[in-house]
Amino acid sequence: MLSIPFNATSAVVNTSINNGFTWGNAWNLTFCGIAIVFLMIVLLCVIIKIFGISMDKLLGIPTPKKEVKKPVINTPPAVSNNIQQNDDDEIIAVISAAVASMYEGSGKKAVIKSIKRSNT
Repeated sequence: MLSIPFNATSAVVNTSINNGFTWGNAWNLTFCGIAIVFLMIVLLCVIIKIFGISMDKLLGIPTPKKEVKKPVINTPPAVSNNIQQNDDDEIIAVISAAVASMYEGSGKKAVIKSIKRSNT
């Protein structure tokens, strides 16, 4: 029979709680894990793109050519004086209704003497 010498002082037991843990190692491991995941995602995107191009060539599907569209510039129509006068009448009506609603509960009667268009 084989006997192994053992005594209580020769056994090494690590009773520390952290077992060599450092925050530096944790952050390094986290960063490396995230970097590997994103690199694999980019690699998969490249592989899928290459696969799609090769299948298009194999099946003879032509690649669509991009057309450059010129932007459409819309010019506003010319405003006649008649339409401008109608707009002014409507604006005066709206302003006077707003002023009348402000003085409605106070018992005072509001009188609008003039309305002038500003240059701004």
